[in-house]
Amino acid sequence: MQGFRKLGEMTAGLHIHARQWQRPHWFERRVWSHDTMVGSHAAWGNWQKAPYLDKPGAVIIGKALDKVRMELDEYGNAADLFGLIHADLRLTNLLVEEEITRIIDFDDCGFSWFMHDLAAAVSFIEHSPRLNEWVGSWINGYSTVLPLSAADHAVIPALITQRRVQLLAWTGTHQGAPQADGIGNIWVVQTIELCEKYLANALLDCKSIS
Repeated sequence: MQGFRKLGEMTAGLHIHARQWQRPHWFERRVWSHDTMVGSHAAWGNWQKAPYLDKPGAVIIGKALDKVRMELDEYGNAADLFGLIHADLRLTNLLVEEEITRIIDFDDCGFSWFMHDLAAAVSFIEHSPRLNEWVGSWINGYSTVLPLSAADHAVIPALITQRRVQLLAWTGTHQGAPQADGIGNIWVVQTIELCEKYLANALLDCKSIS
């Protein structure tokens, strides 16, 4: 719990820096849009080709992504919503030495929704029964530094679902990597269940984390 709260605080600090930073003309990073995460130009591959995924499961995921796209289009990508983010800021990417905490692994750093950093924070554990608890702790920490709007809160389930499907594609294009191979077919089952919850507006208890 405290870990996610601290992670939220640190992420907000990074977002403040990103919004104030004057980007050099030569600076370029990947844009993490819906299309480059789970669409036709997905950087980590086609999620439909993920191991163990059957046609009925693909239909459910496809419906979930249609809803995600609609919600993100409505949310928009204004400068206060979309900018330079870490894009993989998980607890495993923090180095703690006594009172000093350092952030590592900026490989995926790019331009995306600021709230995608929350979705990335729960990568690989989105299906856990503790998801609501972890998300709430992250939000509590973040909100001590930066305020979140009602729209920010409302878009979180869509971003978490999108990230999960992005990782599903990653398991297909990274076969042979220990983390991808160790997930097994249960990963697909849990991903489909997560998408079903999202479609039913039941992925998060948004009232308890607002």
